[in-house]
Amino acid sequence: MNQDKNVREFVSLLTSHQSKINSYVLTLVPNYADADDIMQETTKVMWAKFADFEIGTNFLSWGVSIAHYRVLEYRRKQKRLKQVRLSDEVFEKLNVAAKKKQDNTTEYISFLKKCFKLLNDDDKRVILLRYHDDLKTKEVAGRVGKSVQSIYRNLSRIQESLLRCIRKNSFEAKGRRA
Repeated sequence: MNQDKNVREFVSLLTSHQSKINSYVLTLVPNYADADDIMQETTKVMWAKFADFEIGTNFLSWGVSIAHYRVLEYRRKQKRLKQVRLSDEVFEKLNVAAKKKQDNTTEYISFLKKCFKLLNDDDKRVILLRYHDDLKTKEVAGRVGKSVQSIYRNLSRIQESLLRCIRKNSFEAKGRRA
């Protein structure tokens, strides 16, 4: 039974973060087939070491760290075969930029969640119908009893509001770090 719980927990965490880990790998390995192989190997290692992962800590950072070592192993093999396309210096710059982008994305998602909570119920409903339920704008209009043009205007206004809120939170966070 405990094994089933571990599997469910791992699958849930991996599903939530796999695209971000894969994005990190693709930043460093431009060949999709190679990146896919690295991602598969990363996932295998993550599962093998999942018992060592402390639930509640940053799964994404843990996964990116494991992916980083898989990418380094890939680069060592490429060097032996004299197929390295990027110098170590360029690779390291890409690595730093990819990790920074990952951190920024995580931070922005956190801000988005915070800002979403500040929306009124009608705006939340429109956003959820459009982006969570993946309804077309015409379908959203039908569900909420408004014209399609009205929904387009509402979506534009809500998106602007969320963007301003995210920027404000980002600016405040940078001020606290300085």
